[in-house]
Amino acid sequence: MFEVIKYISKNNGPLILHADLISLGRELIKCRGKLIDKIIKESENSYFYIPTFTFYEDEVFTIDLRSNVSGVLSNELIDNLDKKQYSRTFNPIHSFGFTENDMNPSGSNINTKSFGKGSIFDYFYKENLMQIYLGINPNNSYTIFHHCEALVGVKYRRWITIKKKVKSTDNEDIETVSYQYFDKIKPIEINFVKVVNDLVSKDILKQNNINKTPILYGKTRTMVDFVCDMISNNENYLLV
Repeated sequence: MFEVIKYISKNNGPLILHADLISLGRELIKCRGKLIDKIIKESENSYFYIPTFTFYEDEVFTIDLRSNVSGVLSNELIDNLDKKQYSRTFNPIHSFGFTENDMNPSGSNINTKSFGKGSIFDYFYKENLMQIYLGINPNNSYTIFHHCEALVGVKYRRWITIKKKVKSTDNEDIETVSYQYFDKIKPIEINFVKVVNDLVSKDILKQNNINKTPILYGKTRTMVDFVCDMISNNENYLLV
């Protein structure tokens, strides 16, 4: 795995890392608590963005609130915010952790918006960063496709405002922020497996396998442009 990340890292700058490490073997699980250090050391790259999403209903968001959906790497990063050079965007739903302080992303709505212009996904698009998916079920982790839905403005979703409670490390007061979320209007069933297969067939996503577990990677801008074009031609492209 590490050699693959090292290969992908070459001349590609920071990487956005999505990983289901359990699917990649028990040896990695034995490194729990030191996985990020090992990935950085073995891949010879210290620049990683890692999703640290939180979908709590009523929990007050703080910078060290653990992720309830994003997995082992996400919570390892959160648990080590004070010990390492790690940090995290202050987004109460779609936050991303990063492994070096100088990786702090900028954007008008990075902390108050889920997808679309000004969001963290828009930042990744503008920087054209490399996305890596290690052993990931496409229907669970290709959140970038929801960004495409927002950019095109699909009719089966709409913008809603969610009131979220947050508390920063600089201020002990709990504040309420208005969070813009591109939510589905009624129940829908996605089929991101089909979309990922299309991206692989078009060579937009490259694929390697480790012990039959797929590792896919591709540049954000090319992925987003292709998926947006497909949705524009068929609004239900991402759906079953």
